[in-house]
Amino acid sequence: MSEQADFYTIRQTAELLDVPTCEVHGLLRKSRLKAYRHEETGRWLIDAHSVHGYLGALAIGLQETSSSTTAVAVADDATQGPARRFSDLLILSIIGGLTLLAAVYTLAPRLLGDS
Repeated sequence: MSEQADFYTIRQTAELLDVPTCEVHGLLRKSRLKAYRHEETGRWLIDAHSVHGYLGALAIGLQETSSSTTAVAVADDATQGPARRFSDLLILSIIGGLTLLAAVYTLAPRLLGDS
């Protein structure tokens, strides 16, 4: 087999996975894909077997979901990240505020000597 058949470039991998190239870089940082840097060109070459294995894992994960909404959420996780983080932060802030109010309501009479 030639080197071209065994490896994909970042761009080719992004096209195969239908994701932006920055997400491919993220998968490399998380060691989800195997790659090496070509000595002469300095370009990253990604192992074709790891790309196809990752595609298979995605396909299995998407097939196991019961609704198309869940499948879309898994596939579009990169684009929904900031909005999701904001809503999570908002929910945690509300819970924290309510917890603080409950603590003040409980402790205030004791601290003020009204018990």
